[in-house]
Amino acid sequence: PALVITDSQAFSKVAADIAPDQKLTSFSILFARKKGELAAYLEGTRKLETIGPGARVLIFESCAHHKAADDIGTVKIPRLFRQMVASDATFEFVHGVSQKIDYSRYDIAIMCGGCMQTRRQMLSHMKMFASHNLPVTNYGLFLAWANGLLPRAIEIFPNEYSLWTS
Repeated sequence: PALVITDSQAFSKVAADIAPDQKLTSFSILFARKKGELAAYLEGTRKLETIGPGARVLIFESCAHHKAADDIGTVKIPRLFRQMVASDATFEFVHGVSQKIDYSRYDIAIMCGGCMQTRRQMLSHMKMFASHNLPVTNYGLFLAWANGLLPRAIEIFPNEYSLWTS
């Protein structure tokens, strides 16, 4: 196929199962581009390299879904973040969009793909993050970065790919 699209949680397995030159991305990254601003998410992803000890992380999920034992937002991403960015990071979780948030309390936000949100709603969240100078990335970009698969996961988007690789 011209492109393999996977769940972000399966990035490393799928990458190992396909040829290294096979194009690969995830549903969450596609949603980041369709419903948000992929370039802004990539700027937030770059901040992962400079976040220091004691990081305060907002995990932002647009909907309230049934949590699994190894939930992506409350278990997998925090575990990887502590392994790769800041072992003493603290996390707060927002589910749904009706909660008031004190954005100044965080060093970075990691946002879901927004599958249950409209583009307008996602852009509204991103505008709030930007107005508080809070870098934001999304689940798929964080997992691609954590698995060493950026920039491969965004090479299908030439403009954003060149922003990341330049």
